[in-house]
Amino acid sequence: NNNNENDEFNEMIDKTSKYLEQEAIKAKELKHKSITYINSSSSSILNQQVDRPNVNSFKRKKTVILTQTDIYEHVFLPLDEHNPPLDHRYFMAVLTEYIRSLSFCKIEPQHFMYKLLIQLLVQHKHFYQLHQFLQFHIVGDSVPVACQLLRISDTYPPAQQLALDMLKRLCSPNNIVEVLLIRKQLLPALKVIRNNKDINIPNLSYRFLDAAASIEDDNIIFFTVYKFFEQRNEITKNCKSFEKRFYDLFVNPEISENINPTDNLQTKYKFP
Repeated sequence: NNNNENDEFNEMIDKTSKYLEQEAIKAKELKHKSITYINSSSSSILNQQVDRPNVNSFKRKKTVILTQTDIYEHVFLPLDEHNPPLDHRYFMAVLTEYIRSLSFCKIEPQHFMYKLLIQLLVQHKHFYQLHQFLQFHIVGDSVPVACQLLRISDTYPPAQQLALDMLKRLCSPNNIVEVLLIRKQLLPALKVIRNNKDINIPNLSYRFLDAAASIEDDNIIFFTVYKFFEQRNEITKNCKSFEKRFYDLFVNPEISENINPTDNLQTKYKFP
């Protein structure tokens, strides 16, 4: 019985293989005929005079290409402004599926698609879902997206760290320093500068010292910032006022009363 069953199984496999081979041959022949027909049709059309009436009757199939900008401007934006408004959950599901389909086809979604999705999530307070989208890279990394996250950080504080992590993945230390400097998070910003040699921001020491001097009741921050740039030999000429402030606070208040801000204090006086 087992031998009979094996024979029947092998026979079925053989029949299936022959059938598939025949179908493959038929498909190949059909494809060859189609190519031959297309070539002959193209040759006959090219050989005809342009002013012949049958050329005008020849209709060429046109391909419509919809870019992401087209879909954004003519589909998603009108839906976003629709009155009465659509169910936001349905709208976000459609937008997410469109972004997923682009990624599936290895097409990079443009940042304005992510911007609209983030805007909808924040507008309807779906912060957990937003965090998940960013954590699992459903929303791709880009500087515009990071800037948008920074703008919503007042509403959703964790967005700032998400933005900084994104900028770090984008290898953009200049932008990270700018963000931390604007928010007066000076010590983390100094750490970024120390770990990255390619920081290129104009008037960096002056801006840091100015930010440190504006922080009230925290002279330790000013001391740390000043010493950091002094060790790097980056206390520039336009930082003389901050240099005098440093000596007023941390060197000798009696000596600092007679100091001219234009003097070179680093060579004229020594630390105790």
